[in-house]
Amino acid sequence: MRNPDPVRRLLVLGLGTLGLWAGGLAVSSAAAAQPTPPPEGRGFAIAVDDKTAAVRTGDTVTYEVTLRNTTQVAATADVELTLPVGAAATTVGNGGRAPEPWYAKWTLDVPAGGSVTVSAAFVAGPPVDHANGYAASACLVEEFARLICATDTDQLLGADDIRVDLPGDGNHTALLRVAVAILVLLAVVALGWLWHRRWVAGDPDEPEPDGGNPPPVPAGRRGRQ
Repeated sequence: MRNPDPVRRLLVLGLGTLGLWAGGLAVSSAAAAQPTPPPEGRGFAIAVDDKTAAVRTGDTVTYEVTLRNTTQVAATADVELTLPVGAAATTVGNGGRAPEPWYAKWTLDVPAGGSVTVSAAFVAGPPVDHANGYAASACLVEEFARLICATDTDQLLGADDIRVDLPGDGNHTALLRVAVAILVLLAVVALGWLWHRRWVAGDPDEPEPDGGNPPPVPAGRRGRQ
């Protein structure tokens, strides 16, 4: 029995790779469709939201930070809200303050099993170099250490779409490019192997003359009787 054609094995490998990629993409898309719970730490969960999806430099954006106590004991906690340098705080509510124009903080008393929401408004500054999104981070802080953080990232108007490479949003341009590159590479390898094999050993699919019997010896070149 003839060994399996290496070209066929390469093609099967390519199709299997594509199938695994598609399956993984479907799983990641399904997972991304599920709501993500706020990060938790030290008995707290934190979230931040500005109720908008896109901003430009000079826009006034109001952020709401919610700190939830997941324990059955009332607690006091420090919370910070940090924007890119260049932002300017206009109002900081709920007893908070802005030690820096791009930074606000609060000390919150959170009841057992309850939550507290605070807010602050900022004028968006220029984006960080090469950034497509404008991010604000809210963190639970203890002795200058950030224990848990949540981030709200808005699209910068006029910049590339920050959602292009996120799984689950229906736009998988970068992943498709990788899959196409893999298939092209496999095709090139398969064609190169096929050309090399036929150039060195001839075409193995061509039948040998006379059913595989050796060709007759030309007259005049027979050995001695």
